[in-house]
Amino acid sequence: SLVKYILPGLLFLLAILLYSNTFKHRFVLDDHGIIKNNKYTKAPISLENTKTIFSTPLRKGDVSDLENSLYRPFVKQIFNIEWNVFKGDPHSFHVVNTIFYAITCVFIFFVLYDMMKKKWVIPFLISLLFLVHPLHVESVANVKSADEILSLLGIVMALRCIQLYVTKQKALYLGFAILSFLMGSFSKESTIVAL
Repeated sequence: SLVKYILPGLLFLLAILLYSNTFKHRFVLDDHGIIKNNKYTKAPISLENTKTIFSTPLRKGDVSDLENSLYRPFVKQIFNIEWNVFKGDPHSFHVVNTIFYAITCVFIFFVLYDMMKKKWVIPFLISLLFLVHPLHVESVANVKSADEILSLLGIVMALRCIQLYVTKQKALYLGFAILSFLMGSFSKESTIVAL
C-alpha cells in the first residue's frame, strides 16, 4: 500500500503544490494563437469541429494562420473541451496543465518501480527529482506546452501498459499501450522518437 497509494499520492500532491503558483496566470505568447484567438478552439464541442481539428494544422483558425506544419490535434481538442467547460478561464487551463504533469510524474514512478524489480527508493527519488527539476517550469507554466506534457504522458503510459501486458499477458493492456502512444503522437510529433 505504501508503493501503490502513498508514494504516488505524495508525488501527485507535491506536483500540484509546487505548481499551484501558476493557477492565477493568464494566457501568454502562443496561447493566444492556439487558444484565445482561435475560432476552432473556441467553437462549441461538436463532431464537425472535432473533424476540423483532426484534419487541420495546430494554428488553423487563428488570424495569424501562417504556421501549417504542426499537426497536434489531440492537444487542440483538449483545449477545445477546456474552453467550453471553463468558459475560457485561463486559470483553469493552468490547473489542468498541472494535473497532467502530476499524472505524468506518477506514471514515471510506476514505470521505474516495475523496471527496478519492485524496489521503491530509487524510482521514488528519480521521480521526485524529475518532478522538482526547474527544467520543467516552462512546460507546466505555459498552457500551450500541454503538448509537451501530453506527449511524455502518452509515452510513459504506453510503457506502463506494455509492462502490464508482459506480466499479465492480457491483450487489453496492449490496446491501451497503442492508444496511449497515439495520444502522445497526436499531441506532439516528437513522440515518435520514443519507439
